[in-house]
Parts: sequence; C-alpha cells; structure tokens
Amino acid sequence: MVFKLIPLLLAATGALAAPSALTAPSVDRCGTSISSEQATEADANFMQALHDKGLTLDDFSHEVERDITLTTRALNPINVYFHNVFATPDAAGGFLTDDQIFSHITTLNRQMAATRTSYRLAAIDRVQNPAWFYAAGPVRSTGAENDYAVQMKNSLRRGGPGDLNLYTVAFRDGGLSGLLGYATFPWNFQGAPQFDGVVYRFDTGPGGSAAPFNEGKTLAHEVGHWLGLLHVFQGGCNQPGDYVPDTPPQYSPSSGCPVGKDTCPEAGVDSIHNYMDYSDDACLTDWTQGQVARLNAMIATYRGII
Repeated sequence: MVFKLIPLLLAATGALAAPSALTAPSVDRCGTSISSEQATEADANFMQALHDKGLTLDDFSHEVERDITLTTRALNPINVYFHNVFATPDAAGGFLTDDQIFSHITTLNRQMAATRTSYRLAAIDRVQNPAWFYAAGPVRSTGAENDYAVQMKNSLRRGGPGDLNLYTVAFRDGGLSGLLGYATFPWNFQGAPQFDGVVYRFDTGPGGSAAPFNEGKTLAHEVGHWLGLLHVFQGGCNQPGDYVPDTPPQYSPSSGCPVGKDTCPEAGVDSIHNYMDYSDDACLTDWTQGQVARLNAMIATYRGII
C-alpha cells in the first residue's frame, strides 16, 4: 500500500476564505441524478451490451437466487484509491488519520457484503487544497462537475474502470451546503474516464460529526451508484422506476426513518431501509436480490469485474 502526502495545491482562482463551521446536512443528501429519459437510454444500452457479451440479466438473477447468503462469495477485491482532500491538517479542516481511513473502508466492506463486492485499500493520497476541499462538487442546476472538481479529479484519479477512486471534501461553498456525496455511473467511464469515482463529505464516516449521517452509509449509497444502481425513488410511482423488480415504486426520498411510509398505490411500502434511499444512516440496512443481480451485471459489463 502506498501512502503519499501531496504539498499544498492552490487552484488558479486562489485560496478560499478561512474555515467556518460546516452546515448541518439536509435531506438532499446525494448529488447523483439522472433523468427518466437518460435512465431509459442507459438501460437500453446496458441490455444491448449484455446481449453482445452473450449474457442476460436473468443469468445474474439466477446466480443470486442460488446463493442467498451472498456474504461468503465476495468477488476479487476492488482496489480503492483514497484521496483525502483537506483544508488544514486537523480534524476540523478535513484531515483524516490512517485509522479513520481504514475504518471507512472496513465499514464499507461490512455494509456492501451482501452485494458480493469487496474493497481493498490500494493507496492513500493526502492533498492540502482549501479550494477543492470547500468548493469541489456538482453544479446543482446541471449536474455537471464544477471547475474545482474537474481540477481535483484530473490531478488525482488513478487506475482503470474497475478501480474505485474516493475523494473526501466538505461541500461548503458554491451552493453545495447540505450535500453529502455524489458518484459517476459505470456507463459514464468510457466517455469520461478521468471523472470516474465517488466524492463524499469527510465527516460522514463512522463516528464523524455529520449526525445523523455519520455511520459511513453515505459512502455505501454512493458506491451503489458507482456499481450501477439508481435511487429507489427514481421515476416516482411510474414504471420502470429504478429498473429493479423487487424495489416497490416510491414517489419521494425518505427522511429520518418513517416506518410504514407508502407513497405509491402499487403493492409494497417504500424502501426506507434500502441503502439507495435518503433515510438516516441508522435506518439504512438493506440491499435487495434484484439490486445485487443488477449491480453485478453492471460491473461485469462496464467495469470488467467478474
């Protein structure tokens, strides 16, 4: 494993203002979005890509059905390149210790065990750059990444389509307050490999200060996107929703842990315990078999992970 400390890097626009208290996160916890039209196109392309490989989604569904426990069948570990971007070399400034980073990955492995994926920390970069730390993220109106995020990823990203790059930042400035994380989808890699990965708020890890989002489940949620899953409320009550047959239609994201929440007339209550909803971390515990089948088909197709 490689550990590296990168000296202070200032963006072309210069350093930002002195640190201030971070805003408590709101329910708008994820910046990963896709329109219904984009989701339809992505699914059609995915099915064609599976066909071209002589596979179907049913192949993966049957495999999952034959192996209900799943936890004993982790794939070869996915290499993780961890980029700890910080403003100042202390806890308030986003600096994470080795033990904290190890805890992020250990917790991720535990939360993702049912998905048949596992993660190995391959390298750590520590980068002191206040501009990236406070302002890197998506443009809320378009979903595209802003200049700070583009600079950060162009400078730091490592590996190929099957390697997971993680970036910890603060999401404080430029309209990003309240955001906890965002990710790219597997099918995005071919067209923009340099942007592939997950960016998430540094204090959402285990024991962090972003309660009630401080059990590491923001990272699991965003890795779910990186593996190819959509939000369980994608498309609202309209089919095909998130393209997973065993997640009931859901009109809106959840907040807190609203047991019994049921926003669509179709059978099944909302998936408030599913990692791909917005509930508080303590409420998120589940992956469905349909999600597991779909994400494994996705990463076999687009990331070369089999």
